[in-house]
Amino acid sequence: TGAGTVVVTGFAGNTGTAKAAALLSSTRAQVVVDRLVANGVSQRRIRVISNGATGFVQSEVESHKVTIAIPLR
Repeated sequence: TGAGTVVVTGFAGNTGTAKAAALLSSTRAQVVVDRLVANGVSQRRIRVISNGATGFVQSEVESHKVTIAIPLR
């Protein structure tokens, strides 16, 4: 990840198919990316990670999320 890159990571639970979890986590992340871009963040500064059901989550509730890592200057 380059300096100044905003990392948006989508997560999904481990219920359902892997394909469905991948789509859900990707969609969650994209909603956040769209909002960031609409508010002036350059698309070139954003890296999207879709964890599907492979990302480590402690519970089903915690898996329904998107995290954003914003670099400090």
